[in-house]
Amino acid sequence: MHLTRRHFLQTTSLALASAHTHVLAAEDPLIESIEKVVLKTPALPKGTWFHPRACMVGKKAFMTTQPIVGSDHFGHVHWTTSDDLGQTWSEFMPAPPLGWEKLPDGLNEAVCDITPEFHPQTGSVLALGHNVFYKDKGFDRNQPPRWPIYAVWKDGTWGPRRKLVWDDPRATEIYSNNCGQRHMLPDGDVLMSFTFGVKGQTRSVCGVRCSFDGDQLLIKQTGNALTNSVGRGLLEPSLTRFGGRFYLTIRAEDRKGYVAVSDDGLHYEPQQPWSWDDGTPLMTNSTQQHWLTHSDGLFLVYTRRDPTNEKVIRWRAPLWVAQVDPENAPPHPRHRARRAPAHRRWRERRRPRRLQRQLRRLQCQPRRILDHRRLLVPQNQHRRTQPRPREVAEGECVGGIAKAAQRRSDSCFSSCA
Repeated sequence: MHLTRRHFLQTTSLALASAHTHVLAAEDPLIESIEKVVLKTPALPKGTWFHPRACMVGKKAFMTTQPIVGSDHFGHVHWTTSDDLGQTWSEFMPAPPLGWEKLPDGLNEAVCDITPEFHPQTGSVLALGHNVFYKDKGFDRNQPPRWPIYAVWKDGTWGPRRKLVWDDPRATEIYSNNCGQRHMLPDGDVLMSFTFGVKGQTRSVCGVRCSFDGDQLLIKQTGNALTNSVGRGLLEPSLTRFGGRFYLTIRAEDRKGYVAVSDDGLHYEPQQPWSWDDGTPLMTNSTQQHWLTHSDGLFLVYTRRDPTNEKVIRWRAPLWVAQVDPENAPPHPRHRARRAPAHRRWRERRRPRRLQRQLRRLQCQPRRILDHRRLLVPQNQHRRTQPRPREVAEGECVGGIAKAAQRRSDSCFSSCA
């Protein structure tokens, strides 16, 4: 989706930045500045608003969000629109098909992790998430099988709640595109990716191609499975297309994030871990990464360990942005990540309370981020080079709407969380 020369809007709880793909130094970045715009949200009896995700529908911004009152305890999905690139928003309205439904066995089925994306061929917004089950007192840890749930919004009206059906024996416990970015093909088909698995085994990831007529979403093809044996396996993949190829960035539970590349969006090369230019792996902690795709460059938004976020759960703030170089091969690793010595870890655990409070205050404030190190992905020996990202621009951690002005004549609207 292309916007005007002067505006670039990102509606999410994250702030994003970018730079020109052909200029790998930060002297001439695409982003001139990042502006924090706090969204005025309706009051809630308890909890807070969560998972804001947006897309552009012509010149109108469309966003979904929902309340959360505890870990994975989500309320009814709401929607809102903006006619001024996120400066002001319409009243939050419940999305009728995306609320709680009482089941015969006494459980409540809700919908979470909704990601709306505009489908230009039908002029509709496809809002896709997945189901989650609650008992009367909250989240049910013994979850029944789970699957994608979607609904279609067009001209202010919602269609019915639907299940995306996939009868595959490898996905009897769960299959989902939760929080995932998708790609709309010229013929109207929708490319996405699934995380899937059976009970008692780690999850895998695969590419998925669906047909979509503005009403029903149907699976046409799936690709090969990518696997990881650590923790729950591979989770929450996000897809983008750049330079004629398709890229997946994938959450894992081995303190790494992964990237995989495909020519058709279905059949992916084995995933490789994101790493720095000296070969040191990017240290992240079971957290999503998302794409920011510009016509002139590909960028990754991610989290990593930093001295200021040691007390933040899974280092999930602040956010960092990196430019991906899909052309050049990375060097061989020259350094290895080393664990801090035991006496240093002991001192960190006994950090004074005053310093802990200072760190917490810092983590809640917008932070400027500038890092000229490069992120790489080890080269695949069997196929073409994997991409490598490089941090090139300033970013800031915000809790609302992030907007950036660009020098370039075109840009994109993307949703991350």
